[in-house]
Amino acid sequence: MKKLFTLLALTITFSMNAQMDDNSANNNSAGTFAVAMGAYTTASGSYSTAMGRYTTASSWMSTAMGDNTTASGEFSTAMGRLTTASDYASTVIGQYNSSGSSATSAGSFSTSAPAFVIGNGADS
Repeated sequence: MKKLFTLLALTITFSMNAQMDDNSANNNSAGTFAVAMGAYTTASGSYSTAMGRYTTASSWMSTAMGDNTTASGEFSTAMGRLTTASDYASTVIGQYNSSGSSATSAGSFSTSAPAFVIGNGADS
C-alpha cells in the first residue's frame, strides 16, 4: 500500500505544470515554467521570475523583484525600485538604475554600459 501512495504522489508531481500565478494578487500572470507573485506582476519570459509590485520579467530566464522593476534582457536581473535591466545578462540593483549588455549597476540613479558601476549617481 505504501508503494502505491508513493507511485501516486510521484505521478501527480510530474504531471503538474511548472508555472505559477499567485491568485491572491491582482492582475498577475506567468508564462511557461515561470513564476509571478505579487500585485500586477508579469513573468512572460520562459523560466522567468517576477516578484513584488508592478514587476515584469519578459525575457528568457529573466528575474524582476521589487517595485516597478523590469528585466527585459535574456538572463537579466532587476532588483529594487524603478530599475531596468534591458540588455543581455545585465544586473541592476537599487533604485532608479539601468544597465547595458553584460553590465552591473548598483546604487541609486546609476547607469552602466558593459561595465561594473556602483554608487549613487555613478555612470560608466
